[in-house]
Parts: sequence; C-alpha cells; structure tokens
Amino acid sequence: MDRNIDLSFKSLKALPLISIPYSEIISIDLSYNLFTTIPEEIFKMTNLQSLRISCNSINTVPSDIGKLKKLNYLSLMTNNISKIPKEIPELKNLKQLLLGFNPITELPVNFNKNRYELYSFGTKQYTNQNLTNIEEPSENVITNNNTLPSYDEINFLPSYDEINLFNNRIYLLPPKYDEI
Repeated sequence: MDRNIDLSFKSLKALPLISIPYSEIISIDLSYNLFTTIPEEIFKMTNLQSLRISCNSINTVPSDIGKLKKLNYLSLMTNNISKIPKEIPELKNLKQLLLGFNPITELPVNFNKNRYELYSFGTKQYTNQNLTNIEEPSENVITNNNTLPSYDEINFLPSYDEINLFNNRIYLLPPKYDEI
C-alpha cells in the first residue's frame, strides 16, 4: 500500500475520500488545485512527513499545523498567505520550509528558531521590520521574487551560507557582500 498520495493538478476544492487510514499517510501533494483552506483532514495525518500544498488560494495557515509533529517538508508557496502562525517554527522535525510567492507581512516572534536545510521566503511585501524577526540563520535562504527595493533591507538579514536574490529590484549590494 502506497503511503504517498499525489492529488496535484486535479482542480480539487476539497479532499476526496482516501482509501488508507490518515495515520498511515507519510506524504501528500495537493499542489495546483483550488483549495482556499488547508483541509481539516490533513491535521489527522499524524505521521505526515511531507506536505505540498503550493499553488492554491490559501489565505491562512491554521494553528492546527502544529499537530503535524513529524513534518519535515512543508511547501506553501504561491498562495495568498500573509501571516505565518507561531506553530510552524515549533515543528521540531521541519527541515525544509517553502513560503515563497506569498504576500507575507507578518512573521511570529519565534520564527526561524529551527535551522532549516532549505528555507524560502521569497515574497511580495517584505520590509525591514519583518526581516528583523528572523532570529537564527539557516543554511540556505531563497528570497527571490519579492520586491526588496534596496540593499538596506538585506543588511537586516543574519548570516547565511547562501542567499538567492533573483527577481528583485536590487541593483547594488552592500560592501559586506563583495566577496560573494
């Protein structure tokens, strides 16, 4: 029995009946559908390790995301999410977090408490105030496709091994990045 469910590209608005118990599912891909919320059934998938729900129309991430204690990969890219709940940084097993292409305007105070292997927050509305909430560096940061207008905003970022600034309006980096 396959414990990996792929329901991407199905024009779904709700989760269909799944033939295996929720507690046995370890991976589910709901990308490229018509979801406006994360289906409640997802939070019953207690052994879920990978959740892909990118390219939908999700506005909020419920606090129930904190029930997914075994989650190590979470992709919420290309939705309409503006606020990240405090429960996401509390997911101790989460190693890859993809939030790019969302109009994120608010991060929780405890954000980036964990070190992610891959962390993307390429957004459309980041400001210096938002970026100061990032406490610890990740190994890789992808900040592509946001509208950071100047390198002053980059100065607020902690140290990272890699920073991807593709598709921004930045034309000059601060001197501290000359050796990149």
